[in-house]
Amino acid sequence: MLRLLYIPNESIVGDQSGPRGAFEEHLRTGRLEAYDAYSFLVEAKRLGSWRRMLDDLMQFARAFAPTAILLRIWKFVSLDCLFVEEKASHEI
Repeated sequence: MLRLLYIPNESIVGDQSGPRGAFEEHLRTGRLEAYDAYSFLVEAKRLGSWRRMLDDLMQFARAFAPTAILLRIWKFVSLDCLFVEEKASHEI
């Protein structure tokens, strides 16, 4: 069963109500095993830096242990480098 981590591009938590509502409905009806969301723009502002947000996102993702991640980004954002860097650090 799918454990979905949704990483929406939103400046206010819940701004992406359409996808969030659909995922919550799938969770309620048993089509998802687990669902959670991480609003990276909101968290970057709250934590005061992009780097702290990326570190927090990695901890959040590890704790949630998703089988799938849906990343919604409409502008260039360098999250891919973090995941490559993180993977490489565990393979050394």
